[in-house]
Amino acid sequence: MVPAEVQAFHARVMSRLMADLAGLIHEHELTPAQISTLFRLRSRDLTVSQVGSQLGLTAPTVSHLVDRLAARGLVERRTSAEDARRREIALTPAGLHFLDAFDTGLAASLERLLSGVPAADLERLAGALGAVLARLDDPR
Repeated sequence: MVPAEVQAFHARVMSRLMADLAGLIHEHELTPAQISTLFRLRSRDLTVSQVGSQLGLTAPTVSHLVDRLAARGLVERRTSAEDARRREIALTPAGLHFLDAFDTGLAASLERLLSGVPAADLERLAGALGAVLARLDDPR
């Protein structure tokens, strides 16, 4: 069972981060699924079915989501380099710019949020989070 303090930490941090990033999200009129898609495309181009599988969404839903991102100039559909019959979704320079701005805003928000926490406590938190991240990356 997840300790109540961990749940409370997550809820409060997410609330603050989303409030701090609301302007950027609103400016681009993005949903959480669209933002998640952009972050997934940062590492590599994906097909509609791959995005759907990762997000747990149907192909028609993802196709509509991608259409809206493309209309905002954040992604584009491309022919796959490996298979000319396959179409992939890729970030545009504007999509990369959005992710960079999101990362910058996120870092600034976290800095403000944690500014009053003593360095020793931050080090302990970083160690604990490192262990959690390692576990999340473990494919088992």
